[in-house]
Amino acid sequence: MQVTFGIDVSKSNSTVCELIGESKNELTITNDRPGFIQLLHKLAAFSKHPQIIFEATGVIHADCRLFLKTTAMNMLFLIRLKPKKR
Repeated sequence: MQVTFGIDVSKSNSTVCELIGESKNELTITNDRPGFIQLLHKLAAFSKHPQIIFEATGVIHADCRLFLKTTAMNMLFLIRLKPKKR
């Protein structure tokens, strides 16, 4: 069964959505080392590396991305091609 984590990174925290089949769970983590470790513990609960999807906007996702990159997790980045209207 495919396990997917979607991460919506904001300035001070991130919303993490865990999808396992039809089941969906959400949690909020802080964008600092303790929050990233909390996320890593959640990801480590699976024997196969889950797929991780980020919406890459600006540079605010960079810290989380770098942390997860050091753990050899598979990540996919969605890049917004159109800027938001202000």
